[in-house]
Amino acid sequence: MCTPLVIWPYYLRGNSGHIREVWQEGELNTYTVKFVLVSILAILQRVASVELGHLERNHSFKATFTFPFQLIVQRQEQEQELQQRLQKLGTEKQGLQERVASLQRTLGGIETEKRETERAAVRLEKDKNALKKTLDKVCTKLQFSKY
Repeated sequence: MCTPLVIWPYYLRGNSGHIREVWQEGELNTYTVKFVLVSILAILQRVASVELGHLERNHSFKATFTFPFQLIVQRQEQEQELQQRLQKLGTEKQGLQERVASLQRTLGGIETEKRETERAAVRLEKDKNALKKTLDKVCTKLQFSKY
C-alpha cells in the first residue's frame, strides 16, 4: 500500500509513532480510531492546560504591574499638587518679602523723622533756656532800674 504524504503536526512527532504507523498502514479499526481520538483529546487537554497557564501568568503579570503603575500615577499627581503649592507659596513669599521691604523703608523714614523731631526738641529746649535766661536778665535789669 502507498503511504500518503502527510505533514505531521509537532504533537504527533516523537512518542506517538504508533499512531503514525497505524495511520500510514491504513489499519483503521474501532480500537485505533478510539486510540487516536483519545490521544488527540489528551493532546488538546495539554494544549488547553498550557494555554490556561499562559493566561494565568498573563493575568498575574498584569496584576503585578498594574498596582505599581497606579502608585506611580498617584505619586505623580501628588507631586504635581505639591509643585503647585510650592509655586503658590513662592509667590506668596515674594509678596511678603516685598511688603517687609516696604515696611522697612517706611520704618527707616519714621526713625529719621523721629531723630529730626528729637533734635528739634533739643534745640527748642536750648532756645527756651536761653530765652529764660534772657528774660531773667531783663527782669533783673528792670528791678535794678526801678531802684
